[in-house]
Amino acid sequence: MAIDSESFYRYVNSTDELTLVVRGHLSLEAVLNHVLDRALPRGLTEELDSLRFPQRVDLAIALGKLDIESRPVWMKINAIRNRFAHDLDAKITNEEARETLAMLPAWWAPPPVGSLDHPLGPASAIGWCMAVLWSRAINTGLSGHAPELPVVVDVEIVPGAPS
Repeated sequence: MAIDSESFYRYVNSTDELTLVVRGHLSLEAVLNHVLDRALPRGLTEELDSLRFPQRVDLAIALGKLDIESRPVWMKINAIRNRFAHDLDAKITNEEARETLAMLPAWWAPPPVGSLDHPLGPASAIGWCMAVLWSRAINTGLSGHAPELPVVVDVEIVPGAPS
């Protein structure tokens, strides 16, 4: 799966929570897979298909490609995705959004004030957290930039996608 920033930002800003959660998670997984593909020797990446999402996150952390401090947010987003995948009535709650925001590492700036009061409600906070993880994975995992540098997108352009 290619990394497509335009689609990702459309997903995490979607008014449909199922789109935000499931497609946003798939986009995070695509970035995670690219991080691991670049970090591992050829031939080993074929084994990634057998790893579950949390194992992939842990492997990227062990390889120094993701911050260990971000692990709780990755796991929380995965838990939200799993709930949405198995519960037809799943909704993102204010409590869940607050918990997820509180898990963001100290190095990341807080979301805009009033994000829980945003017209999209608590979903906007989850989208914000996904955007933090996505851009950080690209910044440190793919581009190799230090935490203090601005996000630099160095990704594959999807054929046919607007540039």
